[in-house]
Amino acid sequence: PDKRDDKFKWGYLGSNGPAYWHLVNETCKAVHQQSPIDLKLEDFTNLTKIELDITKEAELILLNNGHTYQVQRPGGTSPEMNYGVTLKVDDETYYLLQFHFHMPSEHHIEGRDLLLEGHWVFKTSDANAKVAVLGVFFDLGENGDPSLKPIVDRINY
Repeated sequence: PDKRDDKFKWGYLGSNGPAYWHLVNETCKAVHQQSPIDLKLEDFTNLTKIELDITKEAELILLNNGHTYQVQRPGGTSPEMNYGVTLKVDDETYYLLQFHFHMPSEHHIEGRDLLLEGHWVFKTSDANAKVAVLGVFFDLGENGDPSLKPIVDRINY
């Protein structure tokens, strides 16, 4: 089948996996690392000032979008929905659009995948909108965070 067909369902394994994404999306042709990326701790440096601000609670829904479990406001995602969550990166403000989870983790740390990886997706509200993604790994062992239990239970049903 023609992989450029709109019916192509990308994924992480086999003929839908990262090795074939370049056949669907031109942007993927120039990318040298595709998912999963094995992150090496010695490569991490943080020279960027990052601030996360959560100012209010919001009603959220959990949905399966076919690739991951996504949490968003009822009615969709846009900076105008005002979740009350902002991310400042070098004094530029990004607004939360949605967050989603990969179980097991999409990426690896030192060759190891973890039980859960969350991606909080933010976007600036200007005409030349930029996107920033905050990734967080969770190791949900015996001492795991109990606030994640409803999400993990829903994903595992």
